[in-house]
Amino acid sequence: MFRFIKPRLTSTWATNVRARSGPSSFAANSLPMRSNAQRFAGTASNPHVVRFRKPPIRIRNVAISFIVVYACFEVYTRLVLGPLDKAAEEASKHIPDEEWQEAEPPLFIPFPGTTRQLPTVPYKGTDPEFQEFIKISQDTKLMNKLRVDLTEIMRDFACKSPIVVQIAGKNLKSRRIWLDIDFPSIPPPSFERSGIEISDDAISWVTQPVDARIVYKIRNVLWPTALFQSSWSFIKVLAAEELKSIAGIFGVEVQTSPAQQSLEQMLARSQRMMKELKGQQKVPGGVQGPLDAKDEPSQQHLDDKSKEIRDITGPGKSTVIEEIFPALVNSIRDIHAGFAKPIMAAKLKYVEANRKLRPTQNLHPRGSITVSGFVELESDRAFLVFDVIAAWDPKKKEFDAGSMQLKLRRMQRKKQRPVGLPRSPVS
Repeated sequence: MFRFIKPRLTSTWATNVRARSGPSSFAANSLPMRSNAQRFAGTASNPHVVRFRKPPIRIRNVAISFIVVYACFEVYTRLVLGPLDKAAEEASKHIPDEEWQEAEPPLFIPFPGTTRQLPTVPYKGTDPEFQEFIKISQDTKLMNKLRVDLTEIMRDFACKSPIVVQIAGKNLKSRRIWLDIDFPSIPPPSFERSGIEISDDAISWVTQPVDARIVYKIRNVLWPTALFQSSWSFIKVLAAEELKSIAGIFGVEVQTSPAQQSLEQMLARSQRMMKELKGQQKVPGGVQGPLDAKDEPSQQHLDDKSKEIRDITGPGKSTVIEEIFPALVNSIRDIHAGFAKPIMAAKLKYVEANRKLRPTQNLHPRGSITVSGFVELESDRAFLVFDVIAAWDPKKKEFDAGSMQLKLRRMQRKKQRPVGLPRSPVS
């Protein structure tokens, strides 16, 4: 019934109001508004600086701590360390005084690239090695004993070699010996290397001597020249064989080099020897003999086995073995035959490279005498002549096995047979 009507502002009053109202400070910066809102809501932070004071050190606390630590130390010393000290004293009573005086050697860490060969100086008349040479040269019994001992070493080596046993048998005895004893005037090559030495007193940079054999082994490992040369020979021969087979497909004949012909002859000879060994059987005494007719499987037995297989599989069906196994065997045989010549070439190149890389000097211990020559052994079937070079160390009173060189020089059978015929069984 009644209605309120809002009066209109006049244009003059509205203009004055707009003129008095300036830019709002709250619109430009809202931080005071948030601060006021937090203060009125009671959530505003009010930081206070607080300092915690350490409790004062009291003499009573120090005394109690010292008593507790001392009591624990006494209990541990008497219950744990006491029995250990007594056991160590009882064990040390049986140790001689010389071992107590020996000090542990310091730890030596060599640096790579610091190894160098020292200049070789001949033995002088005042050197202890040369004086030992004079004593040995005047002892005839010792020199004869060295020859006999080296002959026994050769005989034991031949008896343990499977190839020698296959050819000559195990009953070997010495027949003749030609062994000379030489006293070298020049010592073997010596090397030294530098590195860090860690001892109980200090850590220092030192230079120590090193065994020549270790130096050559490290060189062969870091620079395997023989392995690289044999691998290259394998790849080269394999590529030549593949090229020859491809040329044969197109009707082009490739001439075989003399090296390839000699390689084929060696391969044929080795295959013939392997066939002879496979065609033999074990007989009493460990000697290989030919197969007898009674040892071969009978044809009736094979027919029975094939009949059983046909009965199991049924008529008109072939077994998996009959289909797959022969093809697999033939493929493996073809692959092996294709790689036989490259493998033979790689082996020959590896042996040749090792022989060239071997040091010219005999790497025997310093002060050793050299015993070299020929040893002939006799068995029931053959004569064997070995070439040997060995070094006898006067300090250790034994032959140095690491520098000993053995090689079969000659083999002669007592009974020769025509090539291609099987060997007669030995009873």
